[in-house]
Amino acid sequence: MQVHERLMYIGPNRRSEKTVAEWLLEISPAEQVALEAAKGSSPKTLGARAAELGLALPAEALNFPAELSVTHSLCALAASLALAIQQKAGHRVVFGAVVPTHQDLRCRLVFEYEHGDSGADAGEIALQMLAEALPGLVWESDPEVPGTDAASALGFYVPRAARHVLPRDAAALIAAAADIDVPCVKLEREPYGGLSGEFRIRPEGLLKFGHSCYQHIVDGTLCIDRNADLVPLIFDREKVFECLLALNVPTARQDMEFRNLLTAKRAIRAAERLGFPVMLKSVTRKRAGLGASPTVFGPLHSADAVQRAFEQCRKHGPKVMVEKFSEGRILHVLLADHEPLCILEAEGAVIASERIHPSIIDMATRVSRHLKVGLLRITLVTPDPPRSLEESGGLVLDLDPAPQLDRWLVDGSVQVRGDGVDRWARRLRWQVRHHH
Repeated sequence: MQVHERLMYIGPNRRSEKTVAEWLLEISPAEQVALEAAKGSSPKTLGARAAELGLALPAEALNFPAELSVTHSLCALAASLALAIQQKAGHRVVFGAVVPTHQDLRCRLVFEYEHGDSGADAGEIALQMLAEALPGLVWESDPEVPGTDAASALGFYVPRAARHVLPRDAAALIAAAADIDVPCVKLEREPYGGLSGEFRIRPEGLLKFGHSCYQHIVDGTLCIDRNADLVPLIFDREKVFECLLALNVPTARQDMEFRNLLTAKRAIRAAERLGFPVMLKSVTRKRAGLGASPTVFGPLHSADAVQRAFEQCRKHGPKVMVEKFSEGRILHVLLADHEPLCILEAEGAVIASERIHPSIIDMATRVSRHLKVGLLRITLVTPDPPRSLEESGGLVLDLDPAPQLDRWLVDGSVQVRGDGVDRWARRLRWQVRHHH
């Protein structure tokens, strides 16, 4: 097998509205004879091998129809494999096609990709799998794709490609923009290079909406040029606490005389003044994926526990916060367009809004409108959700003006599946409309 031409379309093209790869594949006469001889059994062998590697191939791909050339069937298999390999890494790609040529030994395979390098590597591994599973095929693997065989190459590929999955909330914003004819550019996809660093709000989620003097940049779900004043709330818990105080919502009690907790001794003194149990948090807040170690500890019941937690928190920054621990159920209220999108428990279970006291929803809406943000997550603790926070002693613990929706919503839930993403997109029109 040889690939004579590799085209990577970065926008709508002659084959699809999606970003696709188009490769011109040729087999030799000897390979054609071998495929013809084994076309009854070889697809089953390939199907078993794909299943063994955890790849989901459609049943129709594992056929060599008599009316089609073996080159055509081989390209269909390669396209299906390239999609399945990307899907295993979490990429949401579905479109594949075969374009015959006027030569029996040549055919074009077309498959969707979401990230250029990940798509190209998936195509290489797909052809390597075909050569290993189907007798008579010869393929020289790309030295830039690690691994001595398809299985090891796949093992290297999946974690590397998983880092480039387009966030679901970014996909919903793109869908919302397309629905109202607002142009959108993915700034971390070809031909752009993207940006990396801890200043980023959502890796792989940098988007540009509109054009010319009307353009706006969105990182994750926050319009960073319109809501620049909210960026500190994303990375600094002290700023969040000050914002909550200014908004006059019930917050966790802190020792206001000992706010500058730069040493373990001061943190212990603040904890003793508040009374155990307490929570200890790093002031510097890490976004998901930017720091694996925890930044929140508690409930802590002793000075020794505070000492140990302080040492862990100092890995993220010089300052810590000590708060009085509050018993109750942790709830996350997600809002879009100043309206509740859903209410989640800490474990990810969705709660019906009717089971929450209306004043909690009113408070969340008021905060959202005050911040003038399209999406917002408010985290609170309450012993009794059907009662108001004032009656139950509940508190607001945190807010995030750039929530990562697919982090907070359980994968596979109705909010994440296709219909849920559509609802996100409808709500997120507010975000896009106001950005434009």
